Amino acid sequence: MKALDSIICIGQTPWQGEFQNSAVQLLTELSNYYRVLYVDYQYTLKDMVMGVTGRRNVPMQKLVNRKGVLTKVEENRELYVWLPPVMAPV
Repeated sequence: MKALDSIICIGQTPWQGEFQNSAVQLLTELSNYYRVLYVDYQYTLKDMVMGVTGRRNVPMQKLVNRKGVLTKVEENRELYVWLPPVMAPV
């Protein structure tokens, strides 16, 4: 077994964003050699309100019923994205 076989990245931006994210590109390439877990942006209650009003793109279905919060990005890579639960903005 390799000394390092997994990488965990805590992201400050969503995996599926409007812009090209350098962390997404880097982790996609690293997933060829390592198992990668990307901890997605942690949405707040304010984000949920903005999502309901349509002012922000928020994955409401996953946040509300918590199904599919751990997704495998590509079938041939060990690359996973985990969506943490909603938090109160503090």
